[in-house]
Amino acid sequence: MTLNKQLWISIVLIIFLNSGICFILIVDAIKDSLGEQLYLKNVDNANGLALVLTQSEKSVSNLELLIAAKFDSGHYSIIRLADEDDNDIVVLRGSEYETNVPSWFMRFGHFEVAPGVAQVSDGWSQFGTVHLESQAEYATEILWGKIKYFTLCVLILALVIGAIGSILLKIVLRPLDRIVYQANCFSDRRFITIETPWTSDFARVVEAMNSLANRFKALVLENNRRLEDTRYRNRHDPITGLPNINAFFSILESQMHSYQEYEANVFIMHSVKLMSGDFLSMPKDDQNVVMKQFAQWLSDYYVKKNSLYTECRMARINETDVAVLVSGCDQINYIRSNFLEALTASDIKTRGDVQLDVASAATYVRNNEASHELFDRLDDALYNATESDDESEFVIDGFQSSVSDDNLAQICSDFIDNVGSGSSIQFCDVKDAGDKKLFSLVSAEIRLNESDCGLEALTAFARRTNRLRHLDLALIRRAISALDISSGDVKLAVPLYASTFASVDSVKQIVDLLKSNSAYASRLLFDCRESAVTGRKDEFVHFVESVRPYGVKIGLSRVGESFSQITDVHELGLDYISIDNAFVHDVLNNPTNQAYLRGIADLAHSLGMKVYANGFIGADGEKLLFEIGFDGLAREKYKAL
Repeated sequence: MTLNKQLWISIVLIIFLNSGICFILIVDAIKDSLGEQLYLKNVDNANGLALVLTQSEKSVSNLELLIAAKFDSGHYSIIRLADEDDNDIVVLRGSEYETNVPSWFMRFGHFEVAPGVAQVSDGWSQFGTVHLESQAEYATEILWGKIKYFTLCVLILALVIGAIGSILLKIVLRPLDRIVYQANCFSDRRFITIETPWTSDFARVVEAMNSLANRFKALVLENNRRLEDTRYRNRHDPITGLPNINAFFSILESQMHSYQEYEANVFIMHSVKLMSGDFLSMPKDDQNVVMKQFAQWLSDYYVKKNSLYTECRMARINETDVAVLVSGCDQINYIRSNFLEALTASDIKTRGDVQLDVASAATYVRNNEASHELFDRLDDALYNATESDDESEFVIDGFQSSVSDDNLAQICSDFIDNVGSGSSIQFCDVKDAGDKKLFSLVSAEIRLNESDCGLEALTAFARRTNRLRHLDLALIRRAISALDISSGDVKLAVPLYASTFASVDSVKQIVDLLKSNSAYASRLLFDCRESAVTGRKDEFVHFVESVRPYGVKIGLSRVGESFSQITDVHELGLDYISIDNAFVHDVLNNPTNQAYLRGIADLAHSLGMKVYANGFIGADGEKLLFEIGFDGLAREKYKAL
């Protein structure tokens, strides 16, 4: 039973008890008052009648006439005139009093009132005695009317007080709703703080829970600071703040190692040069200032153009060059045209009297290509751009994406319009140290009507054509249909993008899907990229709060560079995180990454999250990750769904 109901029952019992006691006391007081008034009336009327009879003629007919006149002028039960020997001279008795008072109340409210008695004289001698008794029924009727009025007033007052009390009770108990909400958030691993209520009892509870949340927050912030210090010291260029060449090679190698045939990854190189002269001939301090400003401008540009790709990784690889690895981008020409427009509109190329320029080159990452081959191709393209007489040359290597726009458009439309029916999707199993399957992660390739397409390439096309939300929804429906025909222990993780969980309409459609397929909701996991959540924290929290009641698990994928920078990660309500391949690849030979991963695992476990990783790293690497504290690994052995 809720506290609200208990309080109301207590209040009603108290009101009922108080009203009952007041009712008894008031009825008794009214009855006594009416009885006294009735007795005084009897006495007064008897004295008045006796006085009249004393002064009148003492014939029987005259006495009867006077007594009858008195009897007819009021409500009397009996008027009796008796002589000195108590023999009746005149007796008049009233008929039965007609009333609408219930018989039970007539018995309850019956008055036992003594009659009025007065002496009648005849000169100086006593003639007789008058006995007068008023009808008590009319007093009972008055009592009944007063009680009905009192009861009606009490009921109206109780309703008014109840309405006012309900409002006041809601105000008083309002902090309790926030306390319950905070407790539910704690159970969902979202350690939030709330405002301290003015009610002292509630305030003590809230202060204790806020203290717990603040301790968690302090722990998270401290761990984040240590993780960030460790990561930044070993993986970043001190001048630009970008990842250094070693970190970038780890990212590139991991991406190419896990690269699928149909993924749309673009490798771009931007090189700063002087319009006339050698950039490296400038003073070192000036070079550092220029590269720092250019790196900041470049970072801002790619953040603003995040609709062109799924994920972007940048690094300074030497004194003049900044490398960019873009995933989920199937159109280099869009990157090229947008970059040149932004560069022309900016003032980044002017520094005092020195005119700077930026040469750029880009290429798709080929399937099964070695990293040195990729760099050779890109270096050739960058050399052509650097040696070109044209300003701000942007050279694109001749290699093109393996899937044409027409094929992408057809596959995307068919998949969305048919909500994934008739399609085959690849997935990989996530298993624990005992090789037990935890869940399956939808990834890699989609096959529809004998046409193959990488999920990354399809995602890139859907983003470019503003259909990414529809693609995500179709993928969820396809996953639900797969769960419908699979065994009860199968769980599927579906990737979701920022445009989906940040859309109110899409969140509503997802909630409707979960409502109508509640039997499968607990077997669904929603996999959101770390980079997407970093910039959309409020929308992500709203999404988590909307789908959490249906038993869905929520996780972050590609966790790495930005995890320690996510503010209030303890408020996100995550069930798991999946570490980026860049930190897992070659972990055996990278003590820095080992320390960083151990810190992330400890932090995640302290917040009740599971820690997973993707990528085939060999038996020794897997053993090390489980020793570090990982709960499961996806070994990229893809199966058809």
